[in-house]
Amino acid sequence: MKQIKKAALALITAASLALSPVAIPYTPVISQVQAATVKLNTTKATLYTGNTMTLKIAGTTSKISWTSSSPKVAKVSGKGVVTGLKAGHAAITASVSGKKYTCSITVKKPSINQSALKLSNGDTANLTVKGAVGSLTWKSSNPKVAAVSSKGLVTAKSVGTATVTASGKHNTYTCRVTVIKKVSRISSSAAAITLNQESYVTVTLKNSTQDDTVLYDVANENVVSCKWGDWADDEDSLKLYLIPKKKGTTTVTVKTKTGTDKATFQVTVGTDSRASATAPEATKIAEKCSPSVVQITTDIGIGTGFFIDKGVIATNYHVIKGASIVSVELKDGKEYTVKTILGYDEDLDMALLSLPGVGTPLTISKFAPKAGDTAYAIGSPMGLENTFSKGIISNASRIAEDVDYIQTDTALSTGNSGGPLLNAFGEVIGINTMQYSEGQNLNFALNITQLYRISTLDPVPVSSLTEDSDTDYSKITINEDTSKSKSIATAQDLPDGYYVTGTIDPSADSIGTDSYRITLDKYSRIGVMAATTTEYPTDLKNMHLIIADSNNKAILYDYTDDDSDGFLNIFADLPAGTYYIQVCTMPGKIYVPLPYFIFYNQYKLK
Repeated sequence: MKQIKKAALALITAASLALSPVAIPYTPVISQVQAATVKLNTTKATLYTGNTMTLKIAGTTSKISWTSSSPKVAKVSGKGVVTGLKAGHAAITASVSGKKYTCSITVKKPSINQSALKLSNGDTANLTVKGAVGSLTWKSSNPKVAAVSSKGLVTAKSVGTATVTASGKHNTYTCRVTVIKKVSRISSSAAAITLNQESYVTVTLKNSTQDDTVLYDVANENVVSCKWGDWADDEDSLKLYLIPKKKGTTTVTVKTKTGTDKATFQVTVGTDSRASATAPEATKIAEKCSPSVVQITTDIGIGTGFFIDKGVIATNYHVIKGASIVSVELKDGKEYTVKTILGYDEDLDMALLSLPGVGTPLTISKFAPKAGDTAYAIGSPMGLENTFSKGIISNASRIAEDVDYIQTDTALSTGNSGGPLLNAFGEVIGINTMQYSEGQNLNFALNITQLYRISTLDPVPVSSLTEDSDTDYSKITINEDTSKSKSIATAQDLPDGYYVTGTIDPSADSIGTDSYRITLDKYSRIGVMAATTTEYPTDLKNMHLIIADSNNKAILYDYTDDDSDGFLNIFADLPAGTYYIQVCTMPGKIYVPLPYFIFYNQYKLK
């Protein structure tokens, strides 16, 4: 009940208040009108002679007086109309009620946008006259050379010169047009080339875009075939590889997809017609080629490299493998740090290093080497940079594991790896890579044409070459069982991809032979590496690595590559069967146990 009474009382009170008179105080409203701001519509302007513009003053109804500081440059009427008379500057002033308002006027002469043009046949260009009064009449002094439309569009017709004139109300404007023969955007590095082994030409498409497509057409594919390469000197260039088929001459045309740009060069497949008597002296070869050869230093060793293109160094992959730092030193003493590996192939043992903008490239031979040819090597044997040696080609082609080697007696030593093997004309025929330490002058270089297989589409930083240290070798290592290793009848089996550790014991027999069995279920390619685990280099020289057949007859012997990385190596293709990997010492050279390890691997045949 109290709540109901309270609500009723509130309603009555509200009604009473609503009916009560309310006094509203009166405040007079005073209207104020502020003065409008007097303002000139612009304070700065550019005007062409013969043209006009109107200046206006806003915010006043008072009389306006107009004056020009330089009436010969720009005059002004009583209504603020400014007329440009000649090039220069003038201040236009408006005076209102004792105050002045100024606009700075710059007067220019009308001008044609091009006073001279150079066009190729078929090209066009637009001519305009800025600031011209009224319409213009366009005319060419020689329409057969350069025609012009009523709107100033010039079209190059034929080689020559012509003057294009634009006539206006007060003035004429001229442009001298020179028409030249159209130059194709596309070009090749050679107009003619003779070869008898795989080579290349560099094709350049100026101002190329992602939409450009370049095609090639071979007139006679029985003479030579072509293929595009993966790497280039710059973004406008790419390599076109030439693969000789048979003796003869043909032409190759490279062109854009539309055919508007093209270039043709001649290819002859034949023998090198240069007589050896015309070859430069060795001193000239050394003088010319040495500046293009560099010493490569890493945190794990020293090797050699050479410029194959400006900014591109070729070397052996094993020279940089596992390195975290790679630096090069040129003949002039300048040193650079290599940050990027353009590409590499571990099986070929080749790598391309990036050093942008640096170096003069050596010339790659277009002719295959022959046994008996003169050969030169440049490198840093034992760290002695710029060492130049001379020899001959002992065998022009020895194939091992699908890799083509050139055998030479040219002196090579540790540090020569990655350096160039040159022919009598100072042209690169190979990349020096290894030597057989057990023989005399048995040195080898990789045939340079294999360099064309390397792709540079996916460059990598030098840091990526550092080998992964997380491998758990204990899971792929077998320890020698001395009760079994002394006889092939009881030899331990060595699986593909496994290591074995053991010790040669000269007390067992004069050479302490240890044997491990490998089984090939099909024709296979194998690789075996062995090394001592002592700190004495002479121990490795006193150890031998051998592959024996099922009758325990030695069929393969070790060799060492020229970087002296402390390994004995055997690489070979073998038919299916049982074989034995054996390590032993030279008789009378080892008197205490010699620790060693072996790594065995099978490769997939390509």
